[in-house]
Amino acid sequence: MSTKLQKIIRYYEAERGLLTAQLAECIAEDDYGTARRLSKGVTLVNQRLQTLLNLHDGRHDENERVIRLLQMLEESMGSQTSIGSQKFYAEQILAVQKQLVEFERPPVKPSASPKATALNDALRRLLDKQIESFTFVFNQAERFNIVVNRVRRTVMITLPEVKRHAENYLLTKKQIRNIKSLGFRLYDNGDKFILFLPYTTILDASSVQHVLLRIAFEIFYFKEFTGQSRIKYWEI
Repeated sequence: MSTKLQKIIRYYEAERGLLTAQLAECIAEDDYGTARRLSKGVTLVNQRLQTLLNLHDGRHDENERVIRLLQMLEESMGSQTSIGSQKFYAEQILAVQKQLVEFERPPVKPSASPKATALNDALRRLLDKQIESFTFVFNQAERFNIVVNRVRRTVMITLPEVKRHAENYLLTKKQIRNIKSLGFRLYDNGDKFILFLPYTTILDASSVQHVLLRIAFEIFYFKEFTGQSRIKYWEI
């Protein structure tokens, strides 16, 4: 884990501990209004931590699931009275413990040589005018995507079909608010989010990348789109 990522994770873990302690105090004092606000803060911090921990180890979610399963099996075994039932749970616990041992092994690290990501490549091609646009696909089956068009010295970042995605619960009210906070505005009777940004330099490309990554990693949980996300474009 990089030092920077470690520091960020420690910061959020400390923040979670502080918020959780304050939440317990508010509940003890029957201050439920403040408790609700603190609870939302804890939820947000947990979401950020989940993303950060998965960036460190893509197996984090699965590891947490296995730990919860092990705890459930151990609790269930303790309530069994028959030898047959105890043997069954003991075998299940042993199998789950073997899974945990596998998770404790460090993940295979990718090659140390830097490689351009698909997003970096698409942004570079857009800057060099090799392509006029590209589509950042989140969920192809639901046609849930963002389109990035270059128009002269500007890029137009568009998230279409907002109403349909909201009806299908792909976009929540909170996510819509968060998208607006990035500078997006609604057009076409509230059915299309659009953000205009300058696009003439590498720094401009970095700004566009920052917006797209915030959408993918902060507003949404990137693992929801595992195996579905892709970038599409056609060269001029």
